[in-house]
Amino acid sequence: MPLVWLGRGFTNLKVAWLSMMVNFLFTPFFAFGLGYLFLRSPPDLWVGFFMHAHPPCTYWYLAFTSMAKGDVGLGASLFPWNLFLQLALLPLYMALLEGYVVPIDVLLLGKSVVLVHKNINYKSYKTCHD
Repeated sequence: MPLVWLGRGFTNLKVAWLSMMVNFLFTPFFAFGLGYLFLRSPPDLWVGFFMHAHPPCTYWYLAFTSMAKGDVGLGASLFPWNLFLQLALLPLYMALLEGYVVPIDVLLLGKSVVLVHKNINYKSYKTCHD
């Protein structure tokens, strides 16, 4: 992905703001609430559900955007932000909402982001600007 695409994700402030609000405010609290209602006992199910439901889907949404003839380039530009924020915020959400402390290896996090980024073939997607 060209690095200029990273900034492009925030040139459309409406899409960027909506994406971040849904992914990192609404979804974590919605998942927490569902877990609270249905999975409190045993708490391991609640925590597992939360860890599964909280992170935004990072890459498959591009396929649906492409099928809907949407702006895949804009979606792809939000991908690195979503990936980084979900990995960085999960330990915080776990501590605040679930009472669990999840240690995070920042070096391993950085390597993971780079590895995922390198293995995605962004050139196979067309944008509405192509």
